[in-house]
Amino acid sequence: MRNGAYLMILPAILWAASFFSNAQAQEWIEYENLEDHFAVNFPGEPAVENTTYRLGSGWDVSARVYSVENQSGSYSVTVVDYAAVDAEESANAITHAAENFRRRGGEVTSDEVGSYEGMDTQMMQLTNSDASRSFIAIVHPPANSRIFHLFIAEGRAPENGVVPGLFQQSLSLRDQDGTRVRYNRDLDGNRFRVIPGSGGEPLRRRPE
Repeated sequence: MRNGAYLMILPAILWAASFFSNAQAQEWIEYENLEDHFAVNFPGEPAVENTTYRLGSGWDVSARVYSVENQSGSYSVTVVDYAAVDAEESANAITHAAENFRRRGGEVTSDEVGSYEGMDTQMMQLTNSDASRSFIAIVHPPANSRIFHLFIAEGRAPENGVVPGLFQQSLSLRDQDGTRVRYNRDLDGNRFRVIPGSGGEPLRRRPE
């Protein structure tokens, strides 16, 4: 091989190696945290920050933020500890969290009540003041799940960036044994837990 041809090929090889390395570094992983009872897809290992969260009553409770930021956007799950919060304020947890986003600024482009895996949920989309877009899921499991947390997942993409909907939709909750938490309702509207992937068969292995 002539030296000139070799010198032309070498940069291409180095570029390909660099591209592969960057792609590997940005691979998405399923991150699971049983202490805080959730799993979600992140583009890498998240940073963890202990913080506080202000309730509608003005009281602060402990919270943790799990986040990853890269050139494609930012991704975070905020887990708020509602264990010591009274029933009335707990019942308004989603309403209060959603109102915080509405007041944040920018334009709310979608704001829908949902039932994420049978749990009370608010699904939101915002165009922020910097033209980035946020996809948000706010999930509050029922009391009989024994998961006394509020979960707020926000995927934020820059203007003209890839919409982070898959991140938002990948959020799932896990019990103390690591089993995915899902609910259904009977004909009377009563919520009951089901076995994941069973098509709705009630969970009877452990008491609710």
